[in-house]
Amino acid sequence: MSRGNVHVTGVDPDLPPAIDPCFLNSDFDTIILLELLKFVIELGRTSSLSDIIAQRTEPGPRVASDNALISYIRSNAAGGSHLIGTAALAPRKFGGVDSSLKVYGTSNLRIVDASIIPNHIVSHTQSSVYAISELTADMITRSA
Repeated sequence: MSRGNVHVTGVDPDLPPAIDPCFLNSDFDTIILLELLKFVIELGRTSSLSDIIAQRTEPGPRVASDNALISYIRSNAAGGSHLIGTAALAPRKFGGVDSSLKVYGTSNLRIVDASIIPNHIVSHTQSSVYAISELTADMITRSA
């Protein structure tokens, strides 16, 4: 549920943008990752898996309390290769874009990439971007 942001840093288009992923800004995200980490640790300890998987030292046996695990999560959380949601399809109060993929407060600026996807779905990100592109092309040609 955390939302990062991307902003231009000047008028020169060659300047890199300012990117703040805002990882774990939402307590919900931290709680979900905590429960997931505890589940995976327990899963790795089951008799059916403990003999066949390589034992890892991280987060380590001393990292057992919820607070210690949260600290571990906060120290190690990182984005992957398929980041999304910086201009999410969401109500105006959350920023991003409206249902026609137009940026709030503009009349004809659309965002047509993975940044409009508010939450990850179970598919390859590129497939979703192809679908978004096709739908947007249809929207634009219908309104022309």
